[in-house]
Amino acid sequence: MPAFSFGVVLPLAFVYGSGGVPAVCNTEGECQHSPTRAAVDACYYTEGLTAQEIVEIINRTGLRPPTQPDPFNDFISSETVWVGDADLGPSRNGERVRLTYSFPDDTAIWESPGFPFSGPNDLNATLQEVFGQRNLDLGREFIRQGISVWAFYGGVELREVADNNSQLDQDPVSTPKRGDIRIGGTEASFEVLATNSFPLYGGDMAINTLHFDESISGVAFLDDTGSFRTLRHTVAHEHGHGLGFFHTVPCTGNKTMEPIIPPGGIEPLRVDEQRGAGSNYGDRFSGNSSIEAAVQLDALDRNILSQQLVTPAVVERHLSTNGPEGLTGAASDWFRFEVKQRRVVEISVTPTGGIYTAGAQQFGCSIVPCGDAPSGAQVGDCFIFAETAGDLAFELIAPDGTVTLQSSADRGMPEALTVELEPGAYHLRVFDSEPLTHVSARLQLYDLALRLDGSVAPPRAFAGIDKRIRAKRNCFFIGDILSTAQEPGATIVRYDWDLDGDGAFETKNTPRPVVRYQSAGEVNVTLRVTDSSGLRDTHSIQVTVVNGLSTSGTPELLPALLSSAAADVNSDGAVDAKDIASIVQLFGVNESVSADLTNDGRVDSADLALALQELLEEQP
Repeated sequence: MPAFSFGVVLPLAFVYGSGGVPAVCNTEGECQHSPTRAAVDACYYTEGLTAQEIVEIINRTGLRPPTQPDPFNDFISSETVWVGDADLGPSRNGERVRLTYSFPDDTAIWESPGFPFSGPNDLNATLQEVFGQRNLDLGREFIRQGISVWAFYGGVELREVADNNSQLDQDPVSTPKRGDIRIGGTEASFEVLATNSFPLYGGDMAINTLHFDESISGVAFLDDTGSFRTLRHTVAHEHGHGLGFFHTVPCTGNKTMEPIIPPGGIEPLRVDEQRGAGSNYGDRFSGNSSIEAAVQLDALDRNILSQQLVTPAVVERHLSTNGPEGLTGAASDWFRFEVKQRRVVEISVTPTGGIYTAGAQQFGCSIVPCGDAPSGAQVGDCFIFAETAGDLAFELIAPDGTVTLQSSADRGMPEALTVELEPGAYHLRVFDSEPLTHVSARLQLYDLALRLDGSVAPPRAFAGIDKRIRAKRNCFFIGDILSTAQEPGATIVRYDWDLDGDGAFETKNTPRPVVRYQSAGEVNVTLRVTDSSGLRDTHSIQVTVVNGLSTSGTPELLPALLSSAAADVNSDGAVDAKDIASIVQLFGVNESVSADLTNDGRVDSADLALALQELLEEQP
């Protein structure tokens, strides 16, 4: 089994040899077995390299792409993935996983056998250099946005914890001393973007910090202002390896796990990765495979209570069934909803995913030949009929136990039922009545909708994943990258936040707020988004604040995307002796200048006291 995978941006010329032994290919495609190498590594390379340069990189780094000798067995993931509370188990069971993650300090040695990285972690210093001395958490938040896409679509829970700063290793055993997934980085050969081990070898990530410097790197993480999509794409890709997923080809720019990253990256995850996440970990409601575990949906006529002018529908997208062999009957998804008064309701289950090409990586962007191609397709194309992998049906169970079965539509077509419902609580079971037998094709994506006459889909809010921050440090949130409107033509028009957990949305219309928590404790942070139809949705995450003096305290709200501390008088990204000297030099000036930190029109002892306080806070 491949042990590691690396992110880079042109493909390598490597394939598996017989019996799973890595084989090295030259530029003519001739292969020689390399039985001495135990770990097969996956790579992206920077753009514009010649074939000779690629060969030289291979010889120097030994990087190889993970691939599969048998595409009919499994071209989605490794056989061993995370399950439950960071345990290891078999893939394709659709079992929810709960993982912790951590960022080690820059003192940690970030090298391990099989990694093309050597030396101490310098990711934190690099992020501070890029985003500002006080804004380490902003850089980390963009990394969190990259790994959180797997939680957005799949049954993957992520919670940030402390790290003991031990050396990078290949140990998959969970420990309270550090995260199950550890994220660090250091400088490496500029052709490599990042690397990540598979679950069996710990799932940790190393980011090549050279790529934060546009003057050095051919592919820079800072390639677009504001969203840093190349960085997020790289992190999402590498965390995909950390969840057990292999490269998929051909390189058409429509799959996050392709071995080539398109210019500027793409917004992950795409259909293939959504199917992979559902296959291994279930969808975001993973675990609702029985009536006792049914997911509680919003009441259909809730606008009566909220006084909304537009009637909100219940719409849940990117869901999946996982075939009859999935864990605890994962071929069925259970939901529960209520109606307050007699209503005519339209229920629809729509299979999604379309048809696309994907398969095992033979070498570079070449695909391992496979069958099942439609008439007129090129030889070797591997077609995924995602929309017809299963034959969906659903049952509506009334409060009195009456069951209505809806299963008349052909495979790949929506199942719909319009019915008048009496007030009460109802259950809905969505199931696959006839999944395909191919183990890698049985996953069926679908959208679920419950609508009243004229109702429209509300937006979906996403505040990120649970995080950890030190007290009195800038803590950043990003709500506008993964939050989305769900009705065609609708857009999100407001982002409001409850940053102190008191239930009031005190931060108005700010997609990316920043706050300083004054003391230690657990804070429930909630994002509320509003779309152009006036409909709303909320999403909450838990923020663990550490190193404070107590478990209470009012957070200090700061302007969105603060670039530096208030006492950074000379705007060099740090509060230091130079700033103190500037305040002393301007002491007594009765006008608004950069040293007037309190904005009271004069430079006095209050400004000096504030600068000294922030200087002390800068110290680790």
